[in-house]
Amino acid sequence: MFSAESETSLGLRARKKLQTWREIRAAATRLLRDHDFAEVTIDMIAAEANVSRATFFNYFGSKEAVVFDADPEELAAYQALLEARPADEPVWTSLREILVGTVDSVSEQMAVQHHLLQRNPVLAGSGRAFGDQFRQSLTAWATERAKASGTTEFQAALVVAAADAAATTAYRFWDPISGAQALRDLIAGAFDTVGAPFAASGGA
Repeated sequence: MFSAESETSLGLRARKKLQTWREIRAAATRLLRDHDFAEVTIDMIAAEANVSRATFFNYFGSKEAVVFDADPEELAAYQALLEARPADEPVWTSLREILVGTVDSVSEQMAVQHHLLQRNPVLAGSGRAFGDQFRQSLTAWATERAKASGTTEFQAALVVAAADAAATTAYRFWDPISGAQALRDLIAGAFDTVGAPFAASGGA
């Protein structure tokens, strides 16, 4: 068993690792505001963050990952949003609230990513791939909800795909200068437009 002292030490180590993770990401963000993605090297990011190249790879698997990997606390906040939705709420309504609510915890990094993608469209595929960690959680959650309501896994996947398309399109047309609330409004509006058939049928 762990003693209270060892548990405290483990907590401190975890917080230190998270701090280093965020310092490396912040260093990359500073560099990418002034340089194209292709111009910024891993060595430059490591030097800006005052860590070694080896330390960079202890935290990130690639240069793309330092931009698109989710902050560990963002993932926890996202999971909390999933778990907070009422069990009897229509899936489409839950998805709308979850994806609008997600903006609160990720809007700053979404603005960085948006700026980067505008300057480097070739990275769109990378951003999509790294976003799969969120989509997989969402699909698993919706599938469980579908089982409880008697709908099929196919229907759940279809609803999640429609929700993802609505949120992705809203993000693409968002101007980060307009702020996080503007993005929340765009996502909500996209859901209201795309989701009329789902709302009419009570959701998935």
